[in-house]
Amino acid sequence: MEEKTKLFGYKNSVTVKSLALMIILSTAILLGMELISFYYMSVYEKSTMENYRNSLEMYCSYWDNKLDIINNSLLTVTSSSSSDSSYSNVCNSRDELVFQTAKKLLVNRMSDIAWNHENEVLVFVYVPDREVFLKSTNHLVSYDKRLEMDQDIKKYASGIRSYNSTKWDYFKSGTEDFFIQVYRIDGGYIGALVKCQTILDGVVQDNGMVSGIGLTDDEGKITYSLRGEAGGEEKKDTAVLLIPMTHIDGQLKVEAQRQNLFGDKTTFTFLSLITVSLGLLLLAWNVRYQVKAVLGPLNKLRSVMEKFSRGNLDVRLEEKNTNSEIDVLNHTFNEMAEQIVDLKIDVYEAELAREKTESNYMRVQIQPHFYTNILNLIYGLAQLKDFASIQKLSMTTGAYFRYLLGEKGTFVLLREEIQCVKNYIQIQQIRYKDEMEFELNAEEGMERQMVLPMILQTFAENSVKHNIGLVPLLRIRIDISSGNDRIYITVRDNGAGFEPDMLERINKNENISNKGEHIGITNVKERLRIFYGDTASVEINSRPGETLVKVVLPEILTQEERNEYHIGG
Repeated sequence: MEEKTKLFGYKNSVTVKSLALMIILSTAILLGMELISFYYMSVYEKSTMENYRNSLEMYCSYWDNKLDIINNSLLTVTSSSSSDSSYSNVCNSRDELVFQTAKKLLVNRMSDIAWNHENEVLVFVYVPDREVFLKSTNHLVSYDKRLEMDQDIKKYASGIRSYNSTKWDYFKSGTEDFFIQVYRIDGGYIGALVKCQTILDGVVQDNGMVSGIGLTDDEGKITYSLRGEAGGEEKKDTAVLLIPMTHIDGQLKVEAQRQNLFGDKTTFTFLSLITVSLGLLLLAWNVRYQVKAVLGPLNKLRSVMEKFSRGNLDVRLEEKNTNSEIDVLNHTFNEMAEQIVDLKIDVYEAELAREKTESNYMRVQIQPHFYTNILNLIYGLAQLKDFASIQKLSMTTGAYFRYLLGEKGTFVLLREEIQCVKNYIQIQQIRYKDEMEFELNAEEGMERQMVLPMILQTFAENSVKHNIGLVPLLRIRIDISSGNDRIYITVRDNGAGFEPDMLERINKNENISNKGEHIGITNVKERLRIFYGDTASVEINSRPGETLVKVVLPEILTQEERNEYHIGG
């Protein structure tokens, strides 16, 4: 009868049901993994192809932009509005001195263009009528091929029919492939060359992914094969991508090996099958282990907890002094039982309320936009190369967040609060420069007083946040004094002030934190109420041009204790 009851208990156990559900779901997942793996493989192939296409398009866009810059540079050299008329003088001047001087100046300008593009481009000027051929430093071919290239350029420039297009044409000299641009202006030719290899090096990787690259016409037919064997129909093991380029006559056709692009699908499938098989074996072993090592002890724990909940406070679980989770649970239950016996529920609930309030106020103090503003400010200072301000901002921000995020007790030294406010204001003054003035006066010895954290900073931040930019010069002043066992804090600014209805709600202690607005003031007043009761108060008087916040706190240290109490010197 007892065995039947035990068996019945196992069948109705949540653990057993959960274990059975886990078995069913795990088996379904493992068996479905194979089909899902093939699906995701196809998705992966599509994503990889798209990413590869995007990378090629970005790279081609980079070269399109570079070719456009070279086009503009060539046209600038020939521009009639340019202060340097060396090109025009080379083409037209009959003064020998002017002509020779213009040639030197023109070569220098062409060399500057080539140097600006890391000598990946050759710039030339050809004036057939005057038998003038000038060029920048030639790093594109070896010395013995330069004369041949010069003749090929002259022949190409004289033979083309359409000039002054933004398109770069394919050009071949000897065994080298180039892209060429030629403008015909004032009876002369000005142009530039870029090696095809220079552009294609960024497309072809050392891993053998690309098997061929070529140029195609608008219909996709290969006009020039630039690398490997590019052409024909797309093969099963090859992926073909057509990348249009704005400044090159034709499209770039790239043939990539699918195996190198997507990986070995056979290996992936084999590993997937191995994973499923191992998963099923591990699942079977896990079920056996769970029944033996977990199910039984958990049912025993449940039984003991039921007895404890019915009032048997002396019941305890056996501990085997191991590090297993079950033994840890048994030990934890025994410890908990001992604590519950002596626990005072009312003290516990009050402590929870206090911790919740502490958590809420700390969480709302750190707003994401403040991080963003600091990062944008550092970026702007870096653009201006104002390294001194960057160092100052970094040190101040580090100190500010170290205090803001650091571990703090219920109370902190007033001097730490003062330093926190100074750091915050210093950050804002770096950001807004001459738009803000700040003054803080504290009675001597007050810095050793103990106060709740983030009180000063909350009201200073409120003054900056709601007034900066609304007045030509925002002035903020904080005064701290003592008397009659009280700490008096006043925060004054010359900002726009609170709206009358908002000010009335604040002074009536109504909830004003709708959509995160003034949540800092709400938290300060709530924390003062919890920790000080009626001995603390916050009063706000405001009108356009002046806002005065008065905070009264009870002193924790007497004057004599303040004189004797030293922390950190």
